[in-house]
Amino acid sequence: MVEQITRNPNLDFQLIHNSQRFNQGLTDGDELTQQLQGTRPDWWWTEKQPRHNVCPGVDRNGKIHSLPLPNLSNFSQQDIIDYFDNTWTLTEVLFSSLQGIQPFYRSPYHHLRHPLIFYYCHPTTLYINKLRVAGIIDSGINAYFEQLFETGVDEMSSHDMSKNQMEWPSIQEVNEYRRKVYQIVLDVITTHPDLASGQGRVRLRLSPT
Repeated sequence: MVEQITRNPNLDFQLIHNSQRFNQGLTDGDELTQQLQGTRPDWWWTEKQPRHNVCPGVDRNGKIHSLPLPNLSNFSQQDIIDYFDNTWTLTEVLFSSLQGIQPFYRSPYHHLRHPLIFYYCHPTTLYINKLRVAGIIDSGINAYFEQLFETGVDEMSSHDMSKNQMEWPSIQEVNEYRRKVYQIVLDVITTHPDLASGQGRVRLRLSPT
């Protein structure tokens, strides 16, 4: 249970009381632990797998490299999609280095940061919350996730540290959430007029001060 309303005043979250007890992926623990050892199974990759000619930035040897930041004054829509796919898959490559289930849920010894399952989902909730604040999408996917994974540790907030005593969502639940977020962000990239092919320029809209 999280007793915390979002810190972002531009989001109209209501206080979420989630009494569901997440199983942390341990219901089928032995099987899942085996799947998360070594090479990841297909289900792990929520979109482009790190393969040459599949994911942008993967060379012929199967090594993935970060693509350079697109020039937002002169770009194609495909440039943005490629950069998004590259960074998305890089995150999943990074977390594929964790072997088994326990590394996702083990709190650091200093207790000043959350378990790594938080950071596996944190970037995706930022996509959703920031797109909502910008008025580009009307609603989120999972209000509980979008509060729980929104903000990291603030050492001055006891609420943040109390999260480490809870049962976190399962790896499979976070994986499915990531899959849904990918599709929403891709849809924004492919349909937003400022990112249309041939537009080639992002117009900055500055709020008056």
